[in-house]
Amino acid sequence: MRINLKTQLSIPITFLSITLAWVLFRAETLNSALHFYKTLFNFNTLNFLDIKDTQNLWIVFAMLIVWILPTTEQWIKKREITFTYGLIIGCIALSAIVQITNIQEFIYFQF
Repeated sequence: MRINLKTQLSIPITFLSITLAWVLFRAETLNSALHFYKTLFNFNTLNFLDIKDTQNLWIVFAMLIVWILPTTEQWIKKREITFTYGLIIGCIALSAIVQITNIQEFIYFQF
């Protein structure tokens, strides 16, 4: 399998760009956004792999799931959709819908 470097670099660069751009949309003020960026890129106090902080391990685990596992489209193309798969996907979708409890107002109402 041939690895295309352009594609492999474009995915994380796009992800990082979008993630950093969201800070500007979610911050209350420009100063708070700049403070967040300064804190985010302050590598002097970096302690990401603190074993006491299990939240960091969950973030790493979630990132591995997102980046390594196949997408839904890739997964469906490899399998024949049967009643069992449909039931499993339906249960996962129902579980996700039930878990939605924190409703936030639309982001553009802040402007």
